[in-house]
Order: sequence, then structure tokens, then C-alpha cells
Amino acid sequence: MDPQNRRRHRRIRVSLPTWRVRGGLAERVEMMEISYGGMQIRTSDPDPMHRLVLLRVQLPTGTVEVHAEVIRVAVTEHGEASVGVRLFALNGLEKERWETFVLAALGSSAKAA
Repeated sequence: MDPQNRRRHRRIRVSLPTWRVRGGLAERVEMMEISYGGMQIRTSDPDPMHRLVLLRVQLPTGTVEVHAEVIRVAVTEHGEASVGVRLFALNGLEKERWETFVLAALGSSAKAA
């Protein structure tokens, strides 16, 4: 692992329809980057560090719901927040869909480079 980059997984810029579900209500957030183990989203109403969140992501193969922990919050001067989340408890069909999509996206990124 590069000491300057402590991330375990390579990231790629991707924008897919994504919602954060809180109190039974789904709120649209902007997906910025993805990796096998997490993603970066942008929102005007960030959750605090270590909060567990439920995200609903519309992949080309169907919608997946992923549980994640907020591990990074950086608020811009415009009030938007970049929020890094780590996925956990991803299994079954949802894990298969997520990993298949990320693998394809990483492959496309490598070909474009």
C-alpha cells in the first residue's frame, strides 16, 4: 500500500442515481467515486462521523441497498459536504451486483487510460 494513499481499494469516478435512506425517507445524494469497499457521496446534509447509513444505488443491473459507515466528512465553503463511506455487511445478490459493477467500471477505466 502506498504510504501517501492509505486506501485499500482503487477508486474510480462514477455517477449513479443514489439515495440515502433516513427515517424511512429516501433523499437523493450525488455519488462521486466508488471502490469495492466504499464510495464518496456529496450532500448538503452530511451525517456525522461513524454514523451508520443506508444507501440505495441504482446499478445498471438493478437497485442495491448497502449499509455503510461514515468515515470522512469534508464541508466546502459552499456548504456541500464530501462524505466518504465504508461498506459493510454486503452479501448475497447485492454483494455480487456491487462487485460485478465495480470490476466492470475499473476495467473500463483501465482501458480508457
